[in-house]
Amino acid sequence: MAASTTPDLLLLPLSLNFRKAQAYYNDVEGTSLSGNDPKLQEQITQGLALSEAALRQVSTQSVFSQNELVDDLNTGDLRYLLLPFYRGELLLRVTDQSRREALLGEALACLRGFLDDLRRLEVLPKEVARSLEAAESTGPADLATLRDLKVARFKANKINKARMEVLAGRLRRAGQTEEEEEDGEEIEREHMLLLIGCCTHTALDSIRAAEQEQEMLQQVAALRLPDGSVPRAPPEPREAGGGLRVLSVMPQAGAAAGQPVMPQLGAAGGLARPGGGSVVGTWEETHGRVSYANAMQQIHTGEIPGLYTYTVEEWLRQEEAERALKEAQGMDEMEQRAAAKELAKEEREYDIGDGEEDLEERRKLIAQDEFRDSCKRGSGNRHNRS
Repeated sequence: MAASTTPDLLLLPLSLNFRKAQAYYNDVEGTSLSGNDPKLQEQITQGLALSEAALRQVSTQSVFSQNELVDDLNTGDLRYLLLPFYRGELLLRVTDQSRREALLGEALACLRGFLDDLRRLEVLPKEVARSLEAAESTGPADLATLRDLKVARFKANKINKARMEVLAGRLRRAGQTEEEEEDGEEIEREHMLLLIGCCTHTALDSIRAAEQEQEMLQQVAALRLPDGSVPRAPPEPREAGGGLRVLSVMPQAGAAAGQPVMPQLGAAGGLARPGGGSVVGTWEETHGRVSYANAMQQIHTGEIPGLYTYTVEEWLRQEEAERALKEAQGMDEMEQRAAAKELAKEEREYDIGDGEEDLEERRKLIAQDEFRDSCKRGSGNRHNRS
């Protein structure tokens, strides 16, 4: 246990221990103090002692039975279902690193027991039940499905909190009228069930975070040396002045004496060494990762094995050529569309079809022009022009 339960707490009423434990949890949950603050840790210790005392009293008094469902429970007893949740959440906030792994194990047991109790009572929200089924499945996790389930839980939790605010206002007004006094128990029961539902979402998120932390601690423990220390990563080879330390390169065959010999690049991008292979590439062979010198060489040359098939300059030239080709094709298409549009316009204006209908239409137009020219009152008569 994280905190010892004093005998004096067991002598207090169960309802009083629960209210105090709930108050400590709410204070810890809404505090602005840092996790290592001594005052906050003292509140956590007191809250743990009260919640553990209340859990012992629930077990001793046999408040719950294995064959009961949520409808069989009294409204006043529903709140005691939150005790494992309060204890598990408070255990996660204890900052004693020497017992961290043991505290995580106790917290996970409390939170999982809290969800199992609600599942047995058939009061577990369906969104949380689906998330639990997805977490307990042995197959590979589908990230899209997990995200959809989390979004559904978030929306349901938001609706529950809004409904709780409405019910809390009605509870404060309970007893003012006879009708509200009769409905007070139903309102209180619904409010408590909504509070339990909101706590299930928090418990599920805490379980996932605690499992990840527990797995990380187990991996660190597996890497520890017999003396308890963690091995440090090997440092990269460097010169005393801070530059990269590269093994000496032997003079190449045929090189004149006294002339500097430039190091040559190996097939993997590292410096070539006599007898084949790469000087910098030996770091990858030994430590299983790319060395700093090889990474910088790949950045400067733009040639990264297994990722690019050509250099950055080649890619830029190819991209420029493709862009110019697309622009040329676009200009050709625009010219073709403009020419086709102009041709269609000319055909509409000057088309003199050979059909009889077109001939008759032309005769009517010619007759109208002649009439306007010959008629004294015609608008086209030259005698009427001033």
